Amino acid sequence: MAAAFLSGEEVEEEGDADDKKKRQTRGGKGQMKAKKKQAVEQKVCLSRAPRGKKKSLTVVTGLRTFDIDLKVASKFFGTRFACGSSVTGDDEIVIQGDVKDDLWDVIIDKYPEIDEDLIEDLGDQKRS
Repeated sequence: MAAAFLSGEEVEEEGDADDKKKRQTRGGKGQMKAKKKQAVEQKVCLSRAPRGKKKSLTVVTGLRTFDIDLKVASKFFGTRFACGSSVTGDDEIVIQGDVKDDLWDVIIDKYPEIDEDLIEDLGDQKRS
């Protein structure tokens, strides 16, 4: 085997052929397996959270299940309602002020893929 290596001949063993296919040889990421998307229930939830005595927040969750960019949606809500809006967590937008009733109509107008039946009002809830 050592003589074959020094002479430049290729010697292939049984286990070598399988290892070449699986392992990354040079650069790049190799072949990545595609992740299967799990069937997630598509639903947008709107809730109101108190913030002190008179102030409140509106919390929107579930927009990511419709492949909506949360950062862009947050910016749109902030300009539309003239208030602060931010993305918190992996699927949550917090809007300053009680804009839950207006937000219902805005989501339906802005995103036609979200049906009115898919929006759920959770009422008043504490933020965790």
